[in-house]
Amino acid sequence: MTNAKNSAAAPWLTLLVLALGCTLCGFLPDVSEATAAQFAPLILLLIGLCAAALALTKKLTARRAVLLLFAAGFVLRVFYVLYTPYTVRQHDVWLVTSGKGHMGYIQYIAEHLALPDTNQIWQFTHPPLHHIVAGGLYRILSDMGLQAELIAEKLQFLTCFYSCALMVVCDRLFCRCGLDGAPRAAANAVIVFHPTCFLLGGCLNNDMLCLLLTVTSLLFFAAWWQEKTTAPLLWCGAFLGLAMMAKVSAALLAFPLAAAFAARLFTCGGKPTRLLSQYALFGAVSVPLGMWFPLRNLIRFGQPLVAVEVLSPTANASQYLAGVPVARRLFAFPASQLINPFQSWDEADPGCNVFLSLFKTSVFGEQEWGHRFVAFLLLAVSVLLALVAFAVLLWRSTGIFLKPRKHELDAVWLAFCAVSLVSFVGFCFTFPFICSQDFRYLAALLPFGALALGNLATSSDSRVLRGFLYGGIALFAVSSALLYALPHTL
Repeated sequence: MTNAKNSAAAPWLTLLVLALGCTLCGFLPDVSEATAAQFAPLILLLIGLCAAALALTKKLTARRAVLLLFAAGFVLRVFYVLYTPYTVRQHDVWLVTSGKGHMGYIQYIAEHLALPDTNQIWQFTHPPLHHIVAGGLYRILSDMGLQAELIAEKLQFLTCFYSCALMVVCDRLFCRCGLDGAPRAAANAVIVFHPTCFLLGGCLNNDMLCLLLTVTSLLFFAAWWQEKTTAPLLWCGAFLGLAMMAKVSAALLAFPLAAAFAARLFTCGGKPTRLLSQYALFGAVSVPLGMWFPLRNLIRFGQPLVAVEVLSPTANASQYLAGVPVARRLFAFPASQLINPFQSWDEADPGCNVFLSLFKTSVFGEQEWGHRFVAFLLLAVSVLLALVAFAVLLWRSTGIFLKPRKHELDAVWLAFCAVSLVSFVGFCFTFPFICSQDFRYLAALLPFGALALGNLATSSDSRVLRGFLYGGIALFAVSSALLYALPHTL
C-alpha cells in the first residue's frame, strides 16, 4: 500500500455521499435476515475483490483503502438497519403506541413542534437535540402520509447516517494524529467493523448522535492542540455543547479537556493572555449550548442537572444486582460466564461482572446472536485487541521506555479514557442493574483504541508484530462481518 496525504480529499463530499446513500436506502423495503445474508456478503466480496485488484496493481493507496472500508461499513450498517425492526435491540425506545421512551419523545416534538411540558414521562429528561432532529423528520414523513410504525423503521436511517459519519470523523482524527498508509487503514478497519457502531446505528435513542459529536469535538481539540489557533477550539466547544445537548453524559469530556487546558497554560512561558481569551471563547460557546436544557428543567421541574432515569428494583428484580458483593462484580470470572459469550440475564446466574459484561456487550449488545463459534472468535479477538490498545496508550502517554519523549495528545486520550472508565464503574454501582453494564456508555473510547493500534503498527520495527496486529484486526473484521451479515446462515 502506497502512502497518501494525511489530509484525505473531500471528507465533506464523503459525508454528503453517505447522507445521500442513507436517504436513498430509506426508500428500500425492509428485508429479512435471510435476504440480507444473500446480498450483503456478495457486495462485501465485490469490495474485497476491488481492494485485491488495486493491491496487485500497486494502486491501493491509503485513501483508496479507506474509501473501500467506508463502502464496506456503509453496506453492513444499512443491511443491519434493513433486517432489524425498530422494536429489536433498542434501548429505552418503546413502541410508537406507548407515548413514552425515546420514541414517545420524538413523537411529542413531531406532533406539538415544541419541547415536552413535563419531565415525568420515561426518558423525557434527556436533552433534546437528537429528538428534535428525529422529530422534524418524523413530521415530514407523517405529512407525506406514512404510518407511525413505518416512520419508526425509516428513522433508523438517521442514526445509521450518524454511524456512517463517525467513520469519516474517526479517519480525520487518525490522520490528524499522524497515521498514514497501512496503519491508517488498520485503525479505520476497527471502527468500520466494530459491532457497537452497527448496534447504535440501528437504535433510535440518542447514543449514536452523542458519540458522533463527542468524537468530532475531540478531533477539533487535536487540531487546536497542534495549531494553537482559536478557530479549532471554538469548533471543539461548539461540538462539545452539541454533544451535551444530545446527552448530558458528554459533559465528562470537560474534565480531561480542563486538565489539558491547565497543562498548556502552565507551560505557555508566562504569556497566558491569548490562551485565557481562547478558553473564555470556548466556554462562551460550549456552556450555553450544553447547559440550557438542564437549567431549563432545573428551573421548571426541579430536575437535577445530571438526571438519570432510575429503574424499579421490584419491577426489574431479574437484573437487580445490589445484593451482589463488590468483589464478585469486579474480580470474579465464573466458568459459567466464561463459556457463554453473550450477556447473561439468567436470574440464577446473572452476568454481574462489570468487565465481562463490558466486553460482551461491546460486540453483541445485550442479546444473544447464536453462532457461538464465530461469537467466541469475535469476542476473544476484541478482548485481545482492547488490551493491546490500552497497553499502547498507557505506554505512549507516560513515556515509559519511549524515546525521545512521550506523546502529549496520547496523555489527553488516556485521561479521557480513564475518566470515562472510572465514571462507568461508578455508574454500575450507583445503578446496580445488568443493563447499566452496557458498553454503549463507553463507546467514545473506540476511536482511541483504534488509534493506539494504528500507532503501534506505525512505531514497530518488527514485521512479526505488525503481522500479528494486522492479522488480528483482519480476523476481527471478518468475524464481525460474518456474524452481522450472515445472521441465519452459519
